[in-house]
Parts: sequence; C-alpha cells; structure tokens
Amino acid sequence: MELRRINVDDARSQWEYITELPTDENGLTNTYHGVSYDE
Repeated sequence: MELRRINVDDARSQWEYITELPTDENGLTNTYHGVSYDE
C-alpha cells in the first residue's frame, strides 16, 4: 500500500480501491468498506 495525497483526478480510482478492501485485512480495519461514492 502506498500513502499518497488525494487529488481530484485520482479520487474515483482511490475510492474504488479503498471501498473494495475487506473490512479486516491482516489486522487492519477498513471502515470505508462498502461506502458509496456520494458518502
């Protein structure tokens, strides 16, 4: 995983990546799993 500053051009692809990750991956919690783009 790479930490990058979010920019408008990449927002949609970054949202898709984050919301598709499982809620619990290798001990890390993803609270954005399943969140809609409008949220």
